[in-house]
Amino acid sequence: MSIDAKSFGAQGDGLVDDTAAITHALSEAGKSGGEVRLPRGRYRLSNALHIPAGVILRGERRDLVALIWTDFAAPPPALVEGGGDFGLEDVTLYASNHRHVVDGGCAPQPKNGGRVRLHRVTIRASAYRGHISAADANRLQQSLYQATGTGADTLRLCGADIEVTDSDLYGSSRAFELLAPRNAYIARNKFYNGRGGWYAVHGGDGVIFEGNVISGVDVTASGGGVSPIRTSLASSNVLFYANTFERMYGWDREAVTTDGPGGFYYGAVAPIGDGAIAIASPSTAAAIPGSISFADSPSWAGATLFVLGGRGAGQFATVEARDGERITLDKPLQIEPDVSSIVTIVPARTHHLYVDNYFSDVGIAVQLYGTALESYVVGNVSERSGGFVDWALWYHHVQASWGTQFLDNRILDGNVYRGGSNAATEAGDSILGAFVAPWRHNRTPLIRGVIIRGNRLEGNAHIEINGRSTDFASVKDVIVEANSIEHADVGIVRQGLLDGVYRRKNAFVDVQRSEVSR
Repeated sequence: MSIDAKSFGAQGDGLVDDTAAITHALSEAGKSGGEVRLPRGRYRLSNALHIPAGVILRGERRDLVALIWTDFAAPPPALVEGGGDFGLEDVTLYASNHRHVVDGGCAPQPKNGGRVRLHRVTIRASAYRGHISAADANRLQQSLYQATGTGADTLRLCGADIEVTDSDLYGSSRAFELLAPRNAYIARNKFYNGRGGWYAVHGGDGVIFEGNVISGVDVTASGGGVSPIRTSLASSNVLFYANTFERMYGWDREAVTTDGPGGFYYGAVAPIGDGAIAIASPSTAAAIPGSISFADSPSWAGATLFVLGGRGAGQFATVEARDGERITLDKPLQIEPDVSSIVTIVPARTHHLYVDNYFSDVGIAVQLYGTALESYVVGNVSERSGGFVDWALWYHHVQASWGTQFLDNRILDGNVYRGGSNAATEAGDSILGAFVAPWRHNRTPLIRGVIIRGNRLEGNAHIEINGRSTDFASVKDVIVEANSIEHADVGIVRQGLLDGVYRRKNAFVDVQRSEVSR
């Protein structure tokens, strides 16, 4: 079914309120599915539009069709919303005071979203229009945070089968949030982070994010990242390819970070047959001071178990279920643990690929922060950033990073000012490397099996492997080879007690000291 909104009384002259007419057309299309067409015009709106399941709201052409919201004293939770299985195409949206702009069944938290299609959409939404004072701006920002918890999203989408392509999206705060996305394709868009804004991909499996530009358009705008959430304990199979990240000056400035604090269990285990293990006691990570234990996820399904030390160290498996002390794994550990074995069970970021992206004027370009497993940073280019860093650390729980690779990346201009990796200094080198921030009660390696190969650092940048600890090896098995480091004070920095850091065939040009141990 194809319905012309004007046949339901929409005027499209920018003067008459077309809310009721378009709402009626959408409701009618929702009875059997189809599209509501918006011919050329400016459609004035005074309330939110709900797009029913099975319906696409499609303009004649996005430069010919505009949805224009009058200013709100009390904006609705979202300007365009649906429970999932809807589309928005070929249209431009304008708004002043607003909360979320487009919500795909996620407000106030994920429900039945998914199957959302946004193609060739332009959004220009700013709550800060007009002659406002600094006090007014602060009041507006606080109202956004109070209404939404962390800020307004230009796009807020969740669930399976999401597509956002060829769009240009500018809002007052965050560019987008994807919550537990599965099979998401986000391509060739322009995203802008506004005041205090950032972006986020929370949880999910099978996300392709390619050919996009993410820009900070306010000095308080930051970057964003990919992380698990409590309703989706893994973040896996994520590709960031050929994107541009630029002008991120606020907060921690991370262009891409794999943040996600917390975990479930750290300590001893015992095998009990059938590919299962038993934890030492029913007490979980909540017993560790400062730990976040994800109490609302009692099954722990989707989390990753790492054997950090003792018998069987270096193995990992995915948790399928927890029943009291019994932990069922997706595969049996090839070497059974014993009383000497120490494990950590945490939400994991697995099979993340960051390939051929460009970063300028950001903090850390790509930061694997906390748990990372078999993830790769390849062919990226950075200038005026903190660099490319792998972190394993106590992040409200013991988090490991294993099997990561940094290949063929370039750092053009390694000067960085308050760039993240040099948090203790105002200015410093851009860094490519691996770091551990140990927890005082853990004495096992948290970084294991890292390859740093074929990278080119062209000025004021260095490679660093930093285990922080001097009384046990917190880093194990790192290969640093065939890298080129030019025009720098130091080439490679080794710090702390390290177990098996292999260096070979690295080239140094105009480097004062090729290697330093601290």
